[in-house]
Amino acid sequence: MEQLRQSPMVQVYCTETAVHTMDAAYYDTEDALFHRIHGALRLRQEDGVSICCLKQTRSTTNHCALREEYEVPAATIEEGLRLLPDVGAPQSLCDTVLAQPIIEQCRTVFTRTALTLHVIQDKQACTMELAFDIGYFLRNGMRADFSEIELEYKNGATPLFHTYARKLEQRHALIPEPYSKLARAMALSGTGESI
Repeated sequence: MEQLRQSPMVQVYCTETAVHTMDAAYYDTEDALFHRIHGALRLRQEDGVSICCLKQTRSTTNHCALREEYEVPAATIEEGLRLLPDVGAPQSLCDTVLAQPIIEQCRTVFTRTALTLHVIQDKQACTMELAFDIGYFLRNGMRADFSEIELEYKNGATPLFHTYARKLEQRHALIPEPYSKLARAMALSGTGESI
């Protein structure tokens, strides 16, 4: 991770560095609605600020996931579900979830070192976040440590984002992780097995 952080192809585009503490609880309905729609419902403490997030995966290609993501400040998951339609989340989905029991599925606790990269190449510009996450998953009394690197598109030229991501992956021999944090946390069981 440190080698990647200090890489010239990262440093030349880095405009900001920040460190955040994250403690996220993931929720689903009794009939696993979010699992079925390849989505996620999360309440995360980000540096002590409570944020509710709803995600829906639209497509996944070559370990790159295209997701709709909506976030609002909220103290509880129920409050978040009531507020999320105001920022574009599907009203019908939020209403459906609110009408039934919502169950905590797992947690992820980690520290994120986030680098904001503003990449300019061939008269195109793109802003992205290169994040280094170190922490652990919790589910059914089981714990598994993890560390990962995540590159997230923020805005600008999408083709430039994909080109830069491929170059970063090739130059630093990065191995794509096909499963999200949620999927890996859900793979933990209470039977003494670990991922």
